[in-house]
Amino acid sequence: MARSRRTLLIALLPIGITVAAIALLIFGLGYAFGAFHDNVAQNKLATLTKSLDALGGHQICGEGDAGFGPDNTDPWEHVWYQIPNDSVARPVLFSAAAINGYPLAPMSDKYVNGDHRNSYFFTSTVGEPTEEGMVVVVYRHQSFKLDCAAKASKAVGGGAIFEIDLVLPSQTRR
Repeated sequence: MARSRRTLLIALLPIGITVAAIALLIFGLGYAFGAFHDNVAQNKLATLTKSLDALGGHQICGEGDAGFGPDNTDPWEHVWYQIPNDSVARPVLFSAAAINGYPLAPMSDKYVNGDHRNSYFFTSTVGEPTEEGMVVVVYRHQSFKLDCAAKASKAVGGGAIFEIDLVLPSQTRR
């Protein structure tokens, strides 16, 4: 009886080693592609949006990337906020952005297409809006489908929907 247990353990040892090697390989690949890295853009943007939370705003949805993947080395975060009072929230957000190094200014009309006629664009980027910096789009009196939400959202009354995009320097330049 004791001999058969020992034989069974010896027979199962290669299977256990193989399973452990596969698990280690999966963990290593996940780490290499950014699965366990902190998104510094998300953390930085959270410090800015706390002021919106304090004014009764709430995040509708968001998405981002830590910037450690093979196709993306820029940490970024993109969020949509429902704001009950745009006239109060906008100066608060703009002040918080400026304090954190992202002074926002009106964006060039060349980026405003027909779908965004009732929107207001602000940016802290120099050059193209996809470069490092922050872009804020303020949507008022219109309904639209968000990229990361299951249903359409609408800004009503004195409220607005703020689309906030923050891109930080490439991880390879740090």
